[in-house]
Amino acid sequence: MKASTLSRDGAVRLGLVGCGLWGVKLLADALELGAWVCVADPSPEARENAARLGAAVVRHDARELPEVDAFIVSTPASTHFEVISEVLLRGVPIFTEKPFTLELEQAEELVRIAEDRIFVLHTWRHHPAVRVLRQILRAGTLGQPEWLRTFRTNWTSPRTDCDPVWTLLPHDFSIFLEMLGDLPPLAYARAERSGGDVVGLLAVLEGEFPCVAEVSTRYADKRREIRLHGSDGVAVFPGDEAGEVLVYRGAAGSERPTPERILIGGMTALQHELAAVLAYLRGGPAPASIARDALRIARLVHETRRMAGIER
Repeated sequence: MKASTLSRDGAVRLGLVGCGLWGVKLLADALELGAWVCVADPSPEARENAARLGAAVVRHDARELPEVDAFIVSTPASTHFEVISEVLLRGVPIFTEKPFTLELEQAEELVRIAEDRIFVLHTWRHHPAVRVLRQILRAGTLGQPEWLRTFRTNWTSPRTDCDPVWTLLPHDFSIFLEMLGDLPPLAYARAERSGGDVVGLLAVLEGEFPCVAEVSTRYADKRREIRLHGSDGVAVFPGDEAGEVLVYRGAAGSERPTPERILIGGMTALQHELAAVLAYLRGGPAPASIARDALRIARLVHETRRMAGIER
């Protein structure tokens, strides 16, 4: 790996490629965590926003950015392969938004040529609620696990270069991987369509117990729910607005219990993820998801889409 170019004050130097819907959040949080950030984006509006938020250098193209310790790619998914391939020439680690790429062959090619330098920002692997639920699962405090289910729904999607399955489903598969340490085999997949367009999908993975993911852009309410069902109770993360995991203890058919509340305040999942990235660049352990994990998720998404009859 290329030698560090940490600035004299010890700040990690990041090159952010793309400063759109998610890029501005990455920029703001990276700056808050003490990173030095330069930004490349062809959009004048995006460059103006980046400068306003405090980017040290703002340019039209990534090739115009100065030397950095790592790049973060926050461009449309359809451009990931091209952008990652370009910044790989700079010889530093690369952290890209999910989905890894829209073509499986491209993801495999990137892993083949630079496995040790590519990471995919599966933010939910760093979510405090996922960490709490993983601890509950591994401790066995809900008895025998029976069901793990996620809901990821909203109305329409701001992404225009790919369908909602691409933007939503990788999150849920990354949650399964983080909680289980593995991805169970795919058993069932059914696409949801509206007017001929793919707007959602239901996927079932069958291992020791079912893992079910439902994604859709036909729900009027935004929903980000994770449910872990066991023989002796249920643990639920209702969504970020709740700020807590609810644990209901009791077997099926028993009187409804009062939930135990586990607060998960503090840093957001994105802040936890970026903190892990910065710690790695200072010499710490590699954050999730390493390229091999990201490739496993990408392969499963492609398999799910094929089973559901989605052509691309």
